Amino acid sequence: MKIFLLEIESKTQHSEAGRELAIKAAQKVFGIENPQIEIIDNKPRFVDSDLHFSISHSEKLVAVCFDTEPVGFDIEFMKERDFERFAKRYNIPAEKETFYRFWTVYEAKIKLQAKPQQVKTFMLQDGYMASIASVRSFDLPELFEFSAAYDF
Repeated sequence: MKIFLLEIESKTQHSEAGRELAIKAAQKVFGIENPQIEIIDNKPRFVDSDLHFSISHSEKLVAVCFDTEPVGFDIEFMKERDFERFAKRYNIPAEKETFYRFWTVYEAKIKLQAKPQQVKTFMLQDGYMASIASVRSFDLPELFEFSAAYDF
């Protein structure tokens, strides 16, 4: 399992940057020639490849988690919110870290689209919470940072 990160200038670039990061990493790191993304059951996959991935973005960070098995991945920038309102709605303590831990796990499980065997939550960078849901047991993955100029 590996995670690739890319900082972007504008939040309007999220979707495009996520797809491009997935494609470039698939080519350069995993050796997939001409990777093409298709959507099957609302989940992106590479055509003719067993490599699984999940894209997430928040604020100015785009990240893609890759694995040999289905994976769900979510990141969130931990900005201030009305945590009292969320606490009542989701029956959780009204604490910033508790909310973001809950929310990233929730989103990662949805993106996995299967029953997770394991879920892990961790701080990705300053101010960013991340969660991974997988159908297998795993150690926290390696992180690779790409610059905006990296072959895009």
